[in-house]
Amino acid sequence: VRLAVELEIVRNACAIWDTRSAEILERNLDKQQDAIDADQPEKFHALDYAFHKLICDLGGSPLAVETIRECKQKVDRLCKLSFGREREASILLEDHRKLARALSDGEAERATIIVREHLGRLDEIMAGIRDNHSDYFE
Repeated sequence: VRLAVELEIVRNACAIWDTRSAEILERNLDKQQDAIDADQPEKFHALDYAFHKLICDLGGSPLAVETIRECKQKVDRLCKLSFGREREASILLEDHRKLARALSDGEAERATIIVREHLGRLDEIMAGIRDNHSDYFE
């Protein structure tokens, strides 16, 4: 569900994305980097959510963020376990940077590929969490 919603959001956002939207998203990305550098996984997690919300809001789909939030809630507690590791947060941030560039360039096809890769990482993260925290899955 989340993949279908986010794909539609970025397609629509590419059509209306402007310089102001790019600047707002860039500030969020800078804060994400600051959170990684300061080893603040909770702050990174909040900024990750804000990033997706900004795309919805600035891309003309503000109500879609509620659907994304509902989908994310189911895995967020577990994903937070991986955000403590700088490597995973850095990979997600790089995905976010690539998506921001695709939005700024108005390249909907590239943006959808990036969203697929980004959300596909959840499977990898969940597998790693299951391996490292098997007691949560009993």
